Amino acid sequence: MGKSKYLTVLASFVLALGLYGCSGENSPVDPVNPDNGGTEKPEAKGKQFRGFIDSTAMRESNGSRTLGVYGELDPLTHKTGIRFYWDEEEDKDSPTLYLWDTKTNNWRSFYTRDVLTRDAQNRITSASWSLGGLALDQETYKIRYGNYVSGNQAYFYSDQEQLVPGQANKLRAYGDCGTAIAEDNGLYYDFTLKHSASFITFMPYAGGAVTDESHKVLVNCKLWRIRISSDQFMGNTSQYFKFNDNGIDQSQWPTGGQKYIQVQCAKDNSGTITANYGIPSSKNAAKTNGAIMVLAPGTYTNVKIEYTVYDPVVQSSAIFTKSIPTLTLNPGKNLPIYSALTCKDYSSQFGLYHMWGAQDNYWNSTFPASHNWGPLGVPAQINYPSTGQLRYFSNVDAAALAGPKDAPAGSKDADAPTINLLHWYVTKGDPRWDPEPFTYDGHLFTGRIWFLKASVIADNYGVSVPDMSQKIQGGNDVSAGYTSESRTPSDWSDVPEAQRGNYFYVVPLGYYENGQLKMLQSTSYGYSYFWSSTGYAGYGVGHANSKIYAAYLRIQLSNPYTNNSSAGIHIENDYDSENYRTKGYQTWPGEQFTYN
Repeated sequence: MGKSKYLTVLASFVLALGLYGCSGENSPVDPVNPDNGGTEKPEAKGKQFRGFIDSTAMRESNGSRTLGVYGELDPLTHKTGIRFYWDEEEDKDSPTLYLWDTKTNNWRSFYTRDVLTRDAQNRITSASWSLGGLALDQETYKIRYGNYVSGNQAYFYSDQEQLVPGQANKLRAYGDCGTAIAEDNGLYYDFTLKHSASFITFMPYAGGAVTDESHKVLVNCKLWRIRISSDQFMGNTSQYFKFNDNGIDQSQWPTGGQKYIQVQCAKDNSGTITANYGIPSSKNAAKTNGAIMVLAPGTYTNVKIEYTVYDPVVQSSAIFTKSIPTLTLNPGKNLPIYSALTCKDYSSQFGLYHMWGAQDNYWNSTFPASHNWGPLGVPAQINYPSTGQLRYFSNVDAAALAGPKDAPAGSKDADAPTINLLHWYVTKGDPRWDPEPFTYDGHLFTGRIWFLKASVIADNYGVSVPDMSQKIQGGNDVSAGYTSESRTPSDWSDVPEAQRGNYFYVVPLGYYENGQLKMLQSTSYGYSYFWSSTGYAGYGVGHANSKIYAAYLRIQLSNPYTNNSSAGIHIENDYDSENYRTKGYQTWPGEQFTYN
């Protein structure tokens, strides 16, 4: 057979390109228990890629982009990995393979022209190409695969997408690339593609015992996105990695771009979230639910993985974070990362809301609280507290009472902090925001505020805790008139481990108004309140405002649905709608929630 041929290849790729090949794996990583991996052995390289010389099979086709499906590769050994196919969603104008034309000294691109074989799931397992008019007469040809071969550059996109669990599209578009040498064996050009890109398959699952309340909540939630970040630049379309005949040149790392790559696993259509990824109930079940990411090979340090999980009922979200000190990714390999998602449950706090000075909770056994959660909270229900009930607020005249503690003995606020003590917590208690996920009454939420314990503040300023309830720093009692203080908390993560025992935290659990539990106000903010033991006395004895307003602590969540959630804290003793004693605010929990 002569050496002048048109290149038309029937694909059986290996590693990342493999149309019916597969990506072998490094040992899997579990950020919670890094040493318990190794149950999946690295997969051996796949079979050779071979091309038939059959110019009659030059019919036009759609498929050209790689599609990866994570799962079991061998039913006997139970090895797992990524099995690759051609993706028909690829734009036909986008080339897939490049051949070095020795006559013109240029890379020549060619496209998928014919789909030859599909499997039982209608996925393309083989396809043919034609270079169209280029006669091949050399013994060998350099082959490359990727986005921007002619410029010797490889791009890794910082924003990737995979909407179907276990199945990733557009891998080449996000950075998949590789090299090969095609050798003429007399019948066709025979080559094995060596991939330069690396892959991570993320497999989060609900951790803890199946009887845990938080486990029950998480399995009813959805995976929204996964973000991995490190000290190194990881991806961007404006910064590239050097790409040559040996693959990615790791010695010439980009000096700019993004220090993260994220995979969107759900569609956000103007606040309407469409999510297909469930949270598996176990590590074993997570194997069919992987999200595949394309990255550059290399060693990454101070790696942080963030899983954003979405509660479709309340339309809330929380970010679960895992850390890995050092992560090495090898070319052409897939690294499975299993992550057990766990959090605390505060359902025991459900129902601990009350009107100011009331003897009973907002809801009780006679008038039970609804658990019919919907978007942002629980819809309004009838029979909320009314005049004459122990659930109703106290109308004691704050101006007629001596001292800052006005709540009646035996009331829900009798032991709550005074406005003076809250002033110490807010201004001298080093408030810290902690975006820790938690579950509550069957749903997922996020965040808590840490304060220094009163005893620690007292030691720092040379006062006693009882004195802090009577006066703020400087010796003033601010309970008699208008008081307002606001702070933006610092990050809890910045507190050294050795000092964390000096703090306690409170959990923001919304508030009741006219029978409605408002856990969040919208997708951009949310409020939670705690009553103090101090009533508003600014208008003097006998005035109506001295009988119907009281002081509170407010926590405001900002952007609770984003990766940049933060919080603000505010105390106020005034006579506006927030201070009205009929509001069902949280009972002050004291300093029971501490670091452990």
